[in-house]
Amino acid sequence: MTNVELFSLSVLALASIFIGFVSRDFFNGVGTNFFGNSVAASPATFLMEMETLPVIIKLLPFIGSTAGALAAVFLLTQSNWLSM
Repeated sequence: MTNVELFSLSVLALASIFIGFVSRDFFNGVGTNFFGNSVAASPATFLMEMETLPVIIKLLPFIGSTAGALAAVFLLTQSNWLSM
């Protein structure tokens, strides 16, 4: 990456953080404590809830990522892009 690209990305990152901080009340409402307990969520309760899920729900991320990878490989092998 060139210095110009790094500078541009830095400006965009800082601007998005600033705009997100300024406009957070538009999404949550003025003065609400919406994100107050989001960091303090107990991992123990999350793991306990995960144990009661059906196995197919637990496997959905694996199935989705595998299907996406297979679709990408299939589409790349069927396209003419590789033969150029």
